[in-house]
Amino acid sequence: MCLSLLMSLLRTFSTDWFVFETDGAVLTSDSTLRFRSRDEIVESLRRADLIVKDVREAPDRPGREFVFVAEAAGTPQDGSGSAGNGHVVGPGLPKLQPGAK
Repeated sequence: MCLSLLMSLLRTFSTDWFVFETDGAVLTSDSTLRFRSRDEIVESLRRADLIVKDVREAPDRPGREFVFVAEAAGTPQDGSGSAGNGHVVGPGLPKLQPGAK
């Protein structure tokens, strides 16, 4: 992965969590998040023996987040909307347009 693309996927931020009354010292948390690409997530799901059935946009963040609808390999195709473990697999979310990233 080229460095400029990797840098665009990283978000670093600091948060002051607590100020001690006795001396005013501040407890700060420094964090870096790495947002994976759609292809990386699909590959991770595949390695976990999940089959990606659909990729949709998050309804509250269109164009900014994906919702991956996946099911365990070997799940019965009964149309129940269950992933075989009691979890509903995301009905009612808007479809992502083909070719959108």
